[in-house]
Amino acid sequence: MSGVASGIFSTSRYIGGMIASVMVSMLGDYHLLFYVLLIMALLGVPVFGGTAGSERIPVSADKPSA
Repeated sequence: MSGVASGIFSTSRYIGGMIASVMVSMLGDYHLLFYVLLIMALLGVPVFGGTAGSERIPVSADKPSA
């Protein structure tokens, strides 16, 4: 599970960096860029907040997971 979470996190950072680079090159007004990125960040808070309350299955140390 931690490998999947790490992969998703790394991929999200990579895609976010590419999108930010494209936006910086396309937008001449940096105030507009700041507001767009701020809105996107605020929209992401509920998405990631919803994952914190999900049920987790405990992994026993006695049994190896498949």
